[in-house]
Amino acid sequence: MDLLSFKYRAVNPSGRVVTGYCESASLREARSHLLGESLNVLTLQESRKRSGRKTSSRRVRINSAERGRLTANLHTIVSSAIPLSRGLRLLAEEAENERVSALLHEVKGSVDRGMTFTESLRRHPEVFPPVYCSMVQAGESTGALEDVFLDLKEYLEWQDEQKRFLRKSLLPPCIVICGVFGLILVLMLFVIPSFENLFVQLQLPVPAETKTVFEWSGFVRESGLYVLGGVVCAVLATVLASRRQSFRFAIETVLHRVPVAGKLLEQLAMMRFLRNFHLMMRNGIALAPALHECVGLVSSQKLSRAVRSVEQRIMRGSRLAEAMRSSEAFPNMVVGLVTAGEESGRLAETLRHVYGLFEREVQERFAHLLNLVTPLSTLFLGLVVGGVAVILLNTLFSVYNVVGN
Repeated sequence: MDLLSFKYRAVNPSGRVVTGYCESASLREARSHLLGESLNVLTLQESRKRSGRKTSSRRVRINSAERGRLTANLHTIVSSAIPLSRGLRLLAEEAENERVSALLHEVKGSVDRGMTFTESLRRHPEVFPPVYCSMVQAGESTGALEDVFLDLKEYLEWQDEQKRFLRKSLLPPCIVICGVFGLILVLMLFVIPSFENLFVQLQLPVPAETKTVFEWSGFVRESGLYVLGGVVCAVLATVLASRRQSFRFAIETVLHRVPVAGKLLEQLAMMRFLRNFHLMMRNGIALAPALHECVGLVSSQKLSRAVRSVEQRIMRGSRLAEAMRSSEAFPNMVVGLVTAGEESGRLAETLRHVYGLFEREVQERFAHLLNLVTPLSTLFLGLVVGGVAVILLNTLFSVYNVVGN
């Protein structure tokens, strides 16, 4: 039987008016369920009929910051002594975001109908990705759900920290580059045309270099919109083509040949793989399923194929270090440390040390790259402005000499 979704407005035991959603076969059953939760129902009406699918019919999307706060709250209720259903209800009532509140009410409804916590989370793949649910499932089976949510909370905080570091590092060179193009546009659209009009009005001979600048200015004014449209179309075509694995692999191959940046991209992909792999191994997920989850989390197509190859070798009975050694994507240092971790029985701890080494090296290389980009962009800005200034000054002197004669 398909379940119906009901939206309710009720008063909780503390006297606060709360709203949310619940799922039941009928209106009477929904009202009985809410009364069993010590809620005094004020209004109750059908919201939307469910189709019986495994996923939720109402898509709920939250950003990374909200997901981090939600995970921290879930860790709090899991680590406390209160029942899961009651804890979810309390979080739903206290949630300031209506989307998060509706999400928690739906998860609670699934748990109340006898689903496991993992199955309830899998109904919302937009909020809880597969790797998230796999870790929760491992925590449920081992009884270490509190540790799992603590690791997930720290992992999401780490992801947000990496994003903040990236935005903070890229902001200065982006400002300089935007300033360069903005200055060029101002010169081409407003400054240079005024000089061109001056030459036309005075019927003066135009020097060769000045004539070239005038031609570029005319091209920008006449065809700038077409060029902008072409750029937009090229960007859209690139985005569409990036959905094809072969195109992404070709772009990645080109980028990896760029000095400094290519090595940085390889190490960044390896660091993320090791971080995710360590997180799953630490929480008791078996080797093959952990590697399978990592395939979809790796940004590098080359490394993704290597991880898939390692997974297949593991399923045929190979050891992890032996499977990694057969691929050129894994550095000798990683293979050597993984070998030591397998022999000592401390693979998860070894992976933590390895990704820590890669994280420090990535930050150093990224800082080195920024130290190159910022002065180079500033130098480019100086050359552009200086070149145009020299040409314009030369033009002014030519006009002065002609008028003086």
